[in-house]
Amino acid sequence: MILGILLGLLCLARPAGDKGEPLILEGAEHFTVEGRGAMVNLVGNVRFHRGDVKLRADQALWDRSQDVVNFNGNFQVDHPSGKIRSFSGRYERATGSAMATNGAVLTDSTGKVTLTANTVTYNRLTRTAEAFGAPVFRKIDTLDTLEIRAQRLIWQEKEKIAQALGDVTLRKGTLVAKASEARLEQNSHKLFLRGSPVATMGKRVLKGREIQLIVDLKTQKIREITVNRNAEGVFQNDPDSSGQVNSGRLSGDTLHALVDGDVLKDVWVWNGAKGSSWSRDTTRKDELEGDSIGFTFEGKKLRQVRAFRKAVGKFRSEADSAGVSQCGRLSADTLIAWLVDGRFQTVSVWPKAKGLSWRSNDSTRKDELEGDSIGFAFDGKKLGSARVRGAARSYYHHLENGKYKGKNEARGDLLRIAFKNGRVNRVRITGTARGTYWGEPKTKDKSDSTSAKADSLRTPAPRATK
Repeated sequence: MILGILLGLLCLARPAGDKGEPLILEGAEHFTVEGRGAMVNLVGNVRFHRGDVKLRADQALWDRSQDVVNFNGNFQVDHPSGKIRSFSGRYERATGSAMATNGAVLTDSTGKVTLTANTVTYNRLTRTAEAFGAPVFRKIDTLDTLEIRAQRLIWQEKEKIAQALGDVTLRKGTLVAKASEARLEQNSHKLFLRGSPVATMGKRVLKGREIQLIVDLKTQKIREITVNRNAEGVFQNDPDSSGQVNSGRLSGDTLHALVDGDVLKDVWVWNGAKGSSWSRDTTRKDELEGDSIGFTFEGKKLRQVRAFRKAVGKFRSEADSAGVSQCGRLSADTLIAWLVDGRFQTVSVWPKAKGLSWRSNDSTRKDELEGDSIGFAFDGKKLGSARVRGAARSYYHHLENGKYKGKNEARGDLLRIAFKNGRVNRVRITGTARGTYWGEPKTKDKSDSTSAKADSLRTPAPRATK
């Protein structure tokens, strides 16, 4: 943006090595002089130069008393750094103001930087360049092209600040950003997008009240993205081996992302952070809450999820052939999960960890886990095992062939739990082990029960009979 707006106009208004060079008329096919030589009307192949800046047009009106030239028809400005083409233009030597009007096209000497607009102006007194009338800036790169569209483009030379105002669209590689205002601060390398901005990077979308990007101005690559106020990120992974597409959403007061080129690496949200993920069934969402939540990507796939301070995770498996899902809830100060192909591989929570699980067709019978820490391991799409450490306790309901038979409580320093089809299959207790089983009631007032104590216990799924 900066090079495109300044190109040529800065050279004309304030050429390199400016020592007060005069504006010199090289020639024209016809000319008339009026007002004792104050006004010169030039027609046909009009040529001026000032320093190493050359100007051409079909005709021009030169006010020598004010040192102002108005050009019309095929206006051209040539300079070693680039050129300008438009239908008409104007140059005021006294004020150092210049403009190209009616279809301005600016191109640098390499041909890789262009700016098109209806009008481009430069004011030397305010040291401000401006392009308006559907301006489009492009910088062509070997890998991709940077393109900026807006209603107005402004460059403040002294402050080294560039602005795009009104219906701003920025494109580079897979990045497409839209906002009502964009502001680039060259000294801090920060690009601000304001006015309900939305930034899309492939299948990932970021939005909020303001988006801030840290840009390497030499390579034009984005290094960091921060979304402030009502921040939201939506992500979609590539299909896995089965063709399933997993999607996710993050929201909070602030979102911060590290970027490698145009690929997100790490994403954090904090202050009321919430996250969710889903696949084909958008009604079945895994949810996460905490003071802060982080996502880590490997390539284009989500690899790790972290939640800190009052972390709460809610999970729901895919429905079985009977349409029943396994539901769960985890809470602790910290939660960390690893994923493979969009599916949970392990989930760990600590300290003061609590877990609940139940079947979607029966929320009255909830299995419980408590301890200083809880770790889960998944076997494909299903929960495979769990470990509960430190003042560990499990409380689960026993069913046989779909019929309720009783409930079981296990306590110890360490619980190792194996699951089968979403239900507890075996429990191994070590360290001050204690187990209690309540069988199916035989009367309305009393149920059968069995208790055991030992240094360690290993229990298969209990039966109703003692």
